[in-house]
Amino acid sequence: MPRGARISPRGCSLAAKRPAWGTVLVISHDRYFLNAVCDCMAEISLRRLTQYEGNYDQFSVKRRADLERQMKEYKLQQAEIARQEAIIQRYRMYNREKSIKAAESREKRLEKMERLERPQSEQKVRFSFEARRRTGDDVLMVKDLRKGFEGRTLFENFNLHLRAGDRVAIIGPNGVGKSTLLNIIARQLTPDNGTVVYGSNVDLGYYEQHQTKLHPDKDILNEIWDDFPRLEIDRVRGVLALFLLTGDDVFQPIRTLSGGEKGRVSLAKLMLRHDNFLLMDEPTNHLDMDSREVLEGALEDFDGTILTVSHDRYFINRVANRVVEMTPEGAKEYIGNYDDYLEKKRLEEAGIEEEAYGGKTKTQIDKEKRKARLAKESEKALRLKLKNTEEDVARTEEEIANLEAQMGDPETYRDSNLAQQVAKDHRAAQLRLDELYEIWEELSEAVAELE
Repeated sequence: MPRGARISPRGCSLAAKRPAWGTVLVISHDRYFLNAVCDCMAEISLRRLTQYEGNYDQFSVKRRADLERQMKEYKLQQAEIARQEAIIQRYRMYNREKSIKAAESREKRLEKMERLERPQSEQKVRFSFEARRRTGDDVLMVKDLRKGFEGRTLFENFNLHLRAGDRVAIIGPNGVGKSTLLNIIARQLTPDNGTVVYGSNVDLGYYEQHQTKLHPDKDILNEIWDDFPRLEIDRVRGVLALFLLTGDDVFQPIRTLSGGEKGRVSLAKLMLRHDNFLLMDEPTNHLDMDSREVLEGALEDFDGTILTVSHDRYFINRVANRVVEMTPEGAKEYIGNYDDYLEKKRLEEAGIEEEAYGGKTKTQIDKEKRKARLAKESEKALRLKLKNTEEDVARTEEEIANLEAQMGDPETYRDSNLAQQVAKDHRAAQLRLDELYEIWEELSEAVAELE
C-alpha cells in the first residue's frame, strides 16, 4: 500500500468476509478471474484504498455510482454556498444593524460548514481507431499453414478466412505458436508450408506483444514524430497526451519505459496509422484495467477487421465475434465470444454435437418447430399472440429499466444479498427479453405473410 494511503470502506470487510477455511487476498488484472472468484474488491487510487462489496463487474458499477453521487453532493453544496454568499452580500448592502448581524450570523454558519472536496478520479487514456478506407469483402485467406523450428513442428494444417468486419480471437495453450502465426501473417516470418493472401485495399496495423519495433535509444516524442514527420509537434504532443504521456515525460528514452508505457506508445502509433485490419498480439498485457476498458471500447467502435491473440477472457468476450482454438494439428472455429466458446466446448464434452441435429443447433431446431406451429395458427390467433408478446416485451423492458436503476443506486450495495439478487434478476430478465424478441419477430413474419 502506498505511504499515506487511507482506507475508505464500502460495505465489506476482509475480517467479516473470512470463511471458515480461510481468506484469499489476490492481486490480478484478469477481470474474468476476479468476477469468478472474488466477492470483495479493493482499489488503490489517488493515495486512497477503497473497498467494495462484490466482484469486478459489481465494483465497476458501484465505483461509477459512487463518483456520480459524490459529484452530485459536491455540486449541491457549491450551489448552497453560492446562495448563502449572495444572501450575505445582499444583507450587507442594506447596511443596517439588523441586516449586518444577520449577515455575520450566516457567515459564521458558512465557516462551520464541512466543505466537501471536489471528487477526483485517476486520469484515463482516451483514443479511438479509424480506418482511412474500406477493404474488399475478403480480407485474409490463410491455407494449410505449417511452421516449426529445429525439427519441431509448432502447428500445421492451419486455415483461416477473414471477411470485412470480422473480429476473431485466437486462443490455445502456450507454445502452440500463436505469436509465430501472427508474425507469419504479418510477413515477418516465412511459413514452412502454406499461403497467406490478403484481399484488396487491406492496410495492416500490427501490435506486437513485446514491442520489438520501438527504438530503445529514441525518446517518446521522436519515436512518434519520426514515423509521422508531417505532423506538427503540437499534434504529436496532443496524441501522446491522450495516452497520459505529457510534459517532460515525452523526452524519456524508450528503454526506460515500463511495459505499460511502451504499450501506450505502440497504441498511439497504431491509432495514427488509420489501418483497416488490426493484427494484435496480447494487446491488454501490461495495461491497467481502466486502459484495457478504453482499448476494448475503441475496438468495439472500430469499423475495420480485427485478428487478435489473447489470454484475456474478459477482453475476448467484449471484442470477438468468433473464437479460433489453435492446436498443433490445426484449428477449430466457434461462433461467438469466449463464453459462447465455453458453452459449445461443454456440449462437445457432454457428447452433444450440432451434427446430431443434421448440421443444425438445438436452438435452430426449436425455432423451426415454432415456425411450423405458427403456420397452422389462424390469423386471429396469431394477431392475439403478437399483441400479447408486445405487451410482454414492454413489461420486461420496464422491469429491466427498474433493475438497472437499482443497480445504479449506491444504497443497493449496502446489502450484498440484495445486490446479488438484483444482478441475477437483471441477467434473467435480459435472457427473457432476448427470447421474447425472437418470438415477436417470428410472429410478425407470420402475420405479414397472411396480409
